[in-house]
Amino acid sequence: MSVEVSDLRIRFSDAGGERTVLAVKRWSVAAGEHVCVRGASGSGKSTLLNVLAGILPVQAGSVVVAGAELRGMPEAQRDRHRARQVGFVFQSFHLLQGLSALENVMLPLHFAGVHAAEARRAALAMLERTGVAHRAAAKPAQLSVGEQQRVCLARALAPKPAVLLADEPTASLDPENAAIALKLLLESAREQRATLICVTHEPEVMQHFSSVQTMKELCA
Repeated sequence: MSVEVSDLRIRFSDAGGERTVLAVKRWSVAAGEHVCVRGASGSGKSTLLNVLAGILPVQAGSVVVAGAELRGMPEAQRDRHRARQVGFVFQSFHLLQGLSALENVMLPLHFAGVHAAEARRAALAMLERTGVAHRAAAKPAQLSVGEQQRVCLARALAPKPAVLLADEPTASLDPENAAIALKLLLESAREQRATLICVTHEPEVMQHFSSVQTMKELCA
């Protein structure tokens, strides 16, 4: 299995006290499988992806991603694991404004320990693959929303991750750019034989996945 979750529980504290925002008894995704997870806003979809990516620590239970147990793993080690094994397509892009498109795509390669020259070559190749190589020198603020999403996708794919996570990957896009981004995401995941987990509430995205699960099913 590429992803294995058991007895996962995540709790947050706010003004109303402590509350459970995510509880998954048992869930697994096979290597190379493409899964779409749907659920209403606030159902824990983004929290789940942040845990799988190692952005949020595992508070209770077990989470194994690409062969590594995340519970108890220090933050720096989770960051290295994410750079090497996990690609993340964020809903709000999370591109660093002070870096060019090329530098943004090179960043996870740098954290993964790839030599600068090889990182540049791989990043340029992925920008070419996603159709924005001609914008390599542009800063995020100089890019259209569709171009920013393609750079975000290139950044996620450049390290050739074992696991690819996508959080509402078409939510910020118009229908034309949404269709392009989704096509690139699915084709690239297949080409790289990556496990793909996409969370969404959009039927137009769900119809492209043979396996669609609900947060209610995961948390049952």
